[in-house]
Amino acid sequence: MGKLNEQLWADNASQDTTAVSCLTGGDCPTEAASMTLVEPTDGDIAARDKIATDVVLARWAERCGADCAANWNETVGPILGLTAPIK
Repeated sequence: MGKLNEQLWADNASQDTTAVSCLTGGDCPTEAASMTLVEPTDGDIAARDKIATDVVLARWAERCGADCAANWNETVGPILGLTAPIK
């Protein structure tokens, strides 16, 4: 299972690289597009995290319940650096 997991992550990274290249006019096994790659600013990331916490996670935690949100905060939350509010 561990070997499969590593292979799937490697395949995903390779597909991401190919997708960005195809979308931005780089090497592409099919037809390349002409989009411009724009990296998010620190402000963009802060806005994303605020929306994720204040809206998405808050609404999800309300539906999921306090125990569920606490479990998420102990497992996934630290990996993403986000906390689901618990009511």
